[in-house]
Amino acid sequence: MDRESLAALALTGYGGLLAVVYLWQVGGADAGSVLRLGPFLLIAGAIAYAGIWLYRHEEYRDQAEWVVAWTVGGGSTFMALAALVVLNHWVDVATTAPAARTILDTVTGGSLAGVVAGLYDAQSRHRYAELQVERDRVERFANKAESLNRYAQALNESTHVDEISALSLEVVQLLIGSRDAAFLVVDGGVRIVDSTFPERVSLEEIGLEVAAGEPLQSVRCPEETACDAPEHPSISEVVAIPVPAGRERAVVLLAVPEARDSYSDEDVDLLELLSAHMATALPDIDPGAVDPPEP
Repeated sequence: MDRESLAALALTGYGGLLAVVYLWQVGGADAGSVLRLGPFLLIAGAIAYAGIWLYRHEEYRDQAEWVVAWTVGGGSTFMALAALVVLNHWVDVATTAPAARTILDTVTGGSLAGVVAGLYDAQSRHRYAELQVERDRVERFANKAESLNRYAQALNESTHVDEISALSLEVVQLLIGSRDAAFLVVDGGVRIVDSTFPERVSLEEIGLEVAAGEPLQSVRCPEETACDAPEHPSISEVVAIPVPAGRERAVVLLAVPEARDSYSDEDVDLLELLSAHMATALPDIDPGAVDPPEP
């Protein structure tokens, strides 16, 4: 069991211990004392429940140690204040029972204050961590988009379809983190210009199906199309984008994410942005000329 879970369970145990102490006092108390002890028994239960809540919510469990620290700090501070008051008021009293009860009640109240402050702090830390993750995600996307814009200039300067294909697959693999990718020309049939897919994987069916779809819109195979993903143990899905490349002709860009993970929304956005750049570069090139130009 990790430290965070132990901290949450320790908080529950602490609240439970306080509840047992108050229940023990209720057993031999009169009606007036029971009424006095009731609120503190509820406080002890609230502390125990806070520990259970932290243990059950994984997103906040990482902050359990901070909540325990706040609880200990609140209880200790209130205990110190209570001790000062008790020493001033009960120094000449023969029995220490009233003083002990006063200190216990104050510690319980201080612990609850610490729990409340700790939970608020835990939520603030969790929210801050989420904002950090979101900021890092946006920054990574911006950096990739900037790099993609530099590739766009090279795409528009290309003079042959092979150059566009090579640059496109480089973007798909390096910037978007794809394991396999392919560049297909569809003009009645399907011609594979470039592909890093295993040789036994057939791409023709996907190419024909996707080429008939809405241009520049990504689709996931097999979730969003009638065609199936290639039968291969390492391929769970293929993202495909049709790119217009002239009259009755289209280019289809295929990509497979790394390690069987699905593409994130940002990855798909980058793929669609790449296809838009390809669409501006292809009209001036004959996609049928797949052989390298003579020097």
